[in-house]
Amino acid sequence: MTAVRTPVETLRAAADRLEALDKAATPGPWTVVEDYDDLVLATDDALDPDGDGLCGSYRCTDRVAEHDFTIYDEDSKEERQVRATFGLIAALRPAAGPLAASLRESAEELVTYRDAKDVPEDHAARMWRKELAVARAILGEQP
Repeated sequence: MTAVRTPVETLRAAADRLEALDKAATPGPWTVVEDYDDLVLATDDALDPDGDGLCGSYRCTDRVAEHDFTIYDEDSKEERQVRATFGLIAALRPAAGPLAASLRESAEELVTYRDAKDVPEDHAARMWRKELAVARAILGEQP
């Protein structure tokens, strides 16, 4: 059975998780490109490292899925979904660090408010419910 976290612990745990993932992940920025008939999620440095018009081998899709995603039909639902998924990953990659910092700051603000107002943490946490919802989503927990 998993121990129940306090709101402050939840915010800090989510910040810790994001910071660890941010540090371990392939450095950004990432972009989505077509490399001949492959859809590739790549770092900017890997787009054309030797000037031959081809993506380099340091591509996020190579490292995550161990292959690229061949484009057979750009209008198919599956292709649009993969393209949107890659786009979402690329867009959110640079947000990991700032979001972790924001969650950590929210945890400290909650502690300051709780202590200044001398109220229970659960009561004080009502003001940070949006931040807690994001933290729980990052941790894979229910709201």
